[in-house]
Amino acid sequence: MKWKNKGHEFDEDGYMLQGMQEVFLYGAVQMAQDLIRLIKWGSSYINWRVHIIDRDSEKQKAGLCGYSVLSPETFFQMKHKNSFVVICTSPSVETEIRELLSKHLEKDTPVFSHWSFLYQHLPIYFLYAHNKVFFPSESMLPTTVCNLKCRDCLNFTPYIQKHHVASLDELKRNVDLFFRAVDYIYLFQITGGEPLLYKDLQELLEYIDLNYRQQIFKLELVTNGTVLPSDELCAYFSNKKIHIVLDDYRMTLPNKNDVFIQIREKFLKYQVNCLENRVDQWFRIYIPGQDYPEFSEEELIQKFDVCGTPWSSLREGKIALCNYAMYADTAGICKAPEDEFFDLTHYKESDKKSLVEFRLRYSAKGYTEFCKQCNTYINGNTFLCRPAIQYREDAE
Repeated sequence: MKWKNKGHEFDEDGYMLQGMQEVFLYGAVQMAQDLIRLIKWGSSYINWRVHIIDRDSEKQKAGLCGYSVLSPETFFQMKHKNSFVVICTSPSVETEIRELLSKHLEKDTPVFSHWSFLYQHLPIYFLYAHNKVFFPSESMLPTTVCNLKCRDCLNFTPYIQKHHVASLDELKRNVDLFFRAVDYIYLFQITGGEPLLYKDLQELLEYIDLNYRQQIFKLELVTNGTVLPSDELCAYFSNKKIHIVLDDYRMTLPNKNDVFIQIREKFLKYQVNCLENRVDQWFRIYIPGQDYPEFSEEELIQKFDVCGTPWSSLREGKIALCNYAMYADTAGICKAPEDEFFDLTHYKESDKKSLVEFRLRYSAKGYTEFCKQCNTYINGNTFLCRPAIQYREDAE
């Protein structure tokens, strides 16, 4: 999005959310449980009354996280003044629920998807209701080094000419600058490269935990499932409740099956909070040599808006407007100009609204230079492939 009224882009939504007193979570499922935990975690600022809705009679009897579960019929008979609905279901079911809600709710009752609530409306609420900066997520790369060379790596690792391995002091400085500006964050993610190859990983996590863990709802690390962590590190993951995303590329890399099983067994042994992430397809964001049309400024702004990538990364004391544009810059594919970063080294209290707007994808241009070479994030990307196909220079 292109800034039109910097510092005031969310005034309408912000003032609306300030007056909300009740939230109805539609769907007694895992996403609703996650939001309930988040609301409880942020209870110093989030004081909405919480209600759960589900048409499953068994869930109505059992309740969810200590809350009663209402039937849709009971919900529709209630008054909905100063309340809003968050749909906590899959996108396919969401369409059906929206149609149902449109028939029974007052037209001015806000209805959000789980994703839009978490990644847009909750940050706006924190800002306008409490003058606090809440980020949905941010990632940080201790190293760009990886033991794999995936052709379609979203970090563009095969194209990096000179890898960057950050010093522990550099990373601590980045973390300090970030949490000087950001009061709370839903997901703070350590990724790479392959973070398990970073020699000071535990020291970095210890620093974050000691100084800023109370500001982080979920501290997460993503690993490619091919590097065996030490017993000491597994014990630390378990003790500090660090969430691990364990990517599973065995469909493409069957020779990595044994080490994946060893990792999984270790995580089970140490009771590490782990999500096994197996995907059937990747989307190709960048294809070397691909011809792109000449885009006008308006077309680039529209492309960036449609793309909708929600991800951002922290580097050298700066927040990237789009992490893929930042990765393309690191790999030497496309230079990212300074206006595609928010520099935290000069952050002031008066910058809060512009910081949140930037994190929610507003900028002076409204797009990144990499948009000219990018196939976009999931929305509109038709270039699909098997995950973790390994790069071969002689095939290019």
